Amino acid sequence: MAWTTYLPRKLSMSLRNMNIAPRAFLGFAIIGALMLILGVFALSQMNKIRGATEDLANGNVPSIKSLDRFAEVSIRLRVLSYRLLVNRDPETQQKTIDLLAMRNKQITDAQAIYEKLISDPDERNLYGQYVQLLGQYRQLEERLKALTRANKIEELQSLLNNELLSNSDQMNVVLGKLVEINTAQLNQVKKDASREYDSAFNMVIGLLIAATLLTIVFAWMLIKSITTPIATALHAAETIANGNLTQPI
Repeated sequence: MAWTTYLPRKLSMSLRNMNIAPRAFLGFAIIGALMLILGVFALSQMNKIRGATEDLANGNVPSIKSLDRFAEVSIRLRVLSYRLLVNRDPETQQKTIDLLAMRNKQITDAQAIYEKLISDPDERNLYGQYVQLLGQYRQLEERLKALTRANKIEELQSLLNNELLSNSDQMNVVLGKLVEINTAQLNQVKKDASREYDSAFNMVIGLLIAATLLTIVFAWMLIKSITTPIATALHAAETIANGNLTQPI
């Protein structure tokens, strides 16, 4: 006898030997277990997707914001440096120097946030280059302030158009590479989250179909285990009623 017919028949006979209440309880317990397994799996996949979302919210997005802040403040510092050359009014000069100090503090604050978010070795190496260039810039800025106080316009102009310009260009290249790394990380996290979602969606659909089919099978077996004995009893009663006592019951 094939297992495909033997096992359901064997299980049906086992169910027939149970009372109706235990049978019903067993059937609903199996259905409930299937739904529980489906729910646990769905929650597990949701947790993975939530983890990917947290990586975006707590890692990649703040990193890119910090890098944007570096670039923005660097441009402002560059503009302020040229203001020292163009506007020679003493009061304006002092305000500009104060603004330079404030912008440098903004970079330091952004660094404190960004440094905690670095996870990639290549990113850390590039950031080390940025820190080195930033240190060079601050040395050049001190020379810039000394020249403007000494009213050495030609040397001030030369510093702006050569060393400071070169430093700014190098810094922009490094910042661009850091943005590329973080953008690649961001895209990878998005791909991972999308893949997790697709996998979870397909698995949930598959489990729903399997659970539905198993529910139908178990319901059919439960009903059959109840109706078959009743049908047998009715057939026996009809046989006896017809006066035929030779048929086995």
